[in-house]
Amino acid sequence: PEGDDVYTTLGATTSEDLNALAPPVAHPVMEHITEADPTLDNDLNDWRAGHGARPRLSVLGPIHARVGAGGNPLAAAKRRAYYTELLAYLWTQPHGATTAQVTEALGITEDRARRDLSKLREWLGTNPISGQPHLPTARKSRTGQLLGVGVYEVNDLLVDADLFKRLRTRALARGEAGITDLEAALSLVEGIPFTDVRPTGGAWVVDTGLPQHLTCAIVDTAHLVSVHALAHNDTNLAQWAADIANRAAPDELIPQLDLAATAQAMGQPAAALRLVQEALDPDPDEAPIEPSHRTSQVLTNRRWNTA
Repeated sequence: PEGDDVYTTLGATTSEDLNALAPPVAHPVMEHITEADPTLDNDLNDWRAGHGARPRLSVLGPIHARVGAGGNPLAAAKRRAYYTELLAYLWTQPHGATTAQVTEALGITEDRARRDLSKLREWLGTNPISGQPHLPTARKSRTGQLLGVGVYEVNDLLVDADLFKRLRTRALARGEAGITDLEAALSLVEGIPFTDVRPTGGAWVVDTGLPQHLTCAIVDTAHLVSVHALAHNDTNLAQWAADIANRAAPDELIPQLDLAATAQAMGQPAAALRLVQEALDPDPDEAPIEPSHRTSQVLTNRRWNTA
């Protein structure tokens, strides 16, 4: 809500950043976006619950899954990483996946795919609310019935990346009040997206582009929270947000410069300059990083230009 100079002076940001990450939103659009997702808060509460009714899949860090109240945790006990990957693959397919698509993605035979999907169905179990399996048989899935072909898709699955996207969307529609939604989104992040996929699996993940997309989303969201927090002299929040982004994207300059701005705000100019120098020259055996135009702007604005 403040002028750009407030944020560029106190944070490690530029006017271009602010225009891209915090654009003005017309009031009718704000109302439409807010009303379009009425279950967001309930879904977030279900995610945070110790043992909810629905299965939960985490991809914003080490990939792992938890079954809901109607699931059978023992069904996947011996091959949990494999079935978690199979679940994640189905989630990335917005219109479900055929048996042939599953076999290609995971490098297995069709017979093996059908057996594994049956075991995944047993693991996820039945939604106690709807009384329906979370993974219907291919012909009984929503898309399968619509198209008249066998398609596997998971119903009523909570995914941290979906919640992150929904929170970020609502935050933009709420203006300054949306900062709490951005904080909630960041609280879902546990590390580098899609880590700990099976060593012999996960090739399909690369084709989706999701790890890179989610990494950028985390960095952008954390940057906005950090910059806003510094403008309100909340260094604890600024550091918390930047730390999350730095863990999720350790090679990205943006969170490292956000940490430097936080150190500066805490009255530690020497520490700030050291963080900048380490960000630009992380490996003494390699040539220093050539700053981008955006990074050069930040260095000049904050008088961190050590050239």
